[in-house]
Amino acid sequence: MLTARRINETSEIKRKCIDDIMSRIQEEASVPEGRPVHVARFLALMAYKLFGHLILSRDLQVESKSEEGFELFTVMERVLERSNHPNIVDYVTWWRWLDLWGLRTRKLEYDVRIMMRIFSGFVKERMNERQVRGGAQKKDFLDTF
Repeated sequence: MLTARRINETSEIKRKCIDDIMSRIQEEASVPEGRPVHVARFLALMAYKLFGHLILSRDLQVESKSEEGFELFTVMERVLERSNHPNIVDYVTWWRWLDLWGLRTRKLEYDVRIMMRIFSGFVKERMNERQVRGGAQKKDFLDTF
């Protein structure tokens, strides 16, 4: 699955995602009001779109075209934020049982459950597509999974 040939086949997808993000950054920068460009958000968007193309073999739309895509993007963004948020139990390990802020339990688990619900929808959709196609596979990560 991760052979040199398969990785090289994805170069067109990666180039398309990079070009899309660059055009979005240029649009954002050319606004007459001159507001700052939040580059980290665009990089997160690019990683999200690459994830969608390479793993799920679909274009995950963040715009109003797909409510599911926007929800997945915001949840993934929150999971990344919360998993990188410092917690005192990371430094004082014998307090781990307290989990004083509840970051590792309630909030993160809630977001992961939402992600899993969305991903299970993608898997069910792919299984339905496979039944319609008569068992033919796309030979991508999702079919392998």
